Amino acid sequence: MRLMVTLFALLLVGMTTSMLPPPMVAAPGAQTASPPVLLASEPADGASWAGEPVLFTFDQPLNVPPGGAVTVDPLLAGDVTVDGERLTFTPATALTPGERYQFTLGTDITSVDGVALNAPVIVTLVA
Repeated sequence: MRLMVTLFALLLVGMTTSMLPPPMVAAPGAQTASPPVLLASEPADGASWAGEPVLFTFDQPLNVPPGGAVTVDPLLAGDVTVDGERLTFTPATALTPGERYQFTLGTDITSVDGVALNAPVIVTLVA
C-alpha cells in the first residue's frame, strides 16, 4: 500500500509541474529598461543663473555621445561631462546679462542600457 501511495504521489507531482505554463521570457530585442527621466536641474528651470556649472540629475546613469547631445540657445560654448546619473554643463565664456539661455538635452542621450530619452529635455535659465 505504501508503495502504491508513493507512486501515486510521484505521478501526481510530475503531472502538476508539466501542466504549468512556460515561464515568461522577453522577446529578443524587446526593451525591459526604461528611458532616463530628469529629476532636477541646478539651477532649476526658470531660475536666475550666474554662470556656474549647470547640473542635470537623472534617475539612472547616462551615456552621452560626444558632440551635439546638449545645445544652448543662444549659442554658448561649454563643456559637457557625465558622472553616472549626473550631466554637467560648464560654460566656457561669460554670460550676457538678462539673456535667457535654453538648454536642450537631445534624445541621443541614453541610459547605460541604451534606452533613449522619450523626448528632448528643455531647461531655460536667465542670466
